[in-house]
Amino acid sequence: MLFALIQASAWATTYTFASGNYTTVTNFTACATGPCANYTTSMQTSGSFTTAAPLAANLANQNIFAQVTSFSLSDGIVTYSSADPNSRVYSFVVSTNAAGQITSSQIVLEEWQSTPHTPPSRVAILELIASTASAFNNTACTADTTSPAGVADTCTAAIVDASGSSAQSTVLTSNIPNVPTVGEWGLVCLAGCMLVLAWMRLRRRQIS
Repeated sequence: MLFALIQASAWATTYTFASGNYTTVTNFTACATGPCANYTTSMQTSGSFTTAAPLAANLANQNIFAQVTSFSLSDGIVTYSSADPNSRVYSFVVSTNAAGQITSSQIVLEEWQSTPHTPPSRVAILELIASTASAFNNTACTADTTSPAGVADTCTAAIVDASGSSAQSTVLTSNIPNVPTVGEWGLVCLAGCMLVLAWMRLRRRQIS
């Protein structure tokens, strides 16, 4: 039992997302500012995030951002990554079933595309909400404050003007988590337990 607890605490779990190809695309009409780019119907949203331990079962619209150790998702134009200093988390809320699998999400990520971060700075936004993936490139940020996830310097309001583009897919799936990886200490404990069990078996045979 002690080993099981140690092992569980060392499990990092990765959750992957993939949308169908975008079915609705609205591209910029006049590139007046920012990194204008076109979405196409051959693009989609895909990527993953990792938590230090598996998500708990039966979560209901729970903010899990504190448990997220890394994330990387792409909308076909922009990559949103925890390793990128220009990426921001607006929302990281999920619901899970009895097996701890994600059944619904309200994940909203952002990527600053211009500086300084004051209106009307340009920002890209990716929304994974319920069964829909929505992507917005080169939008005009109209408010820069702290997000509901608690991240400072986040765009909390934006508009898609003539220089912006957007795309949407109404098919969004999250896969069953990858098999957790036991950390180095978990492997050490496993080896130790196996040695103890082998010694106990040998001891019983000698006594009998």
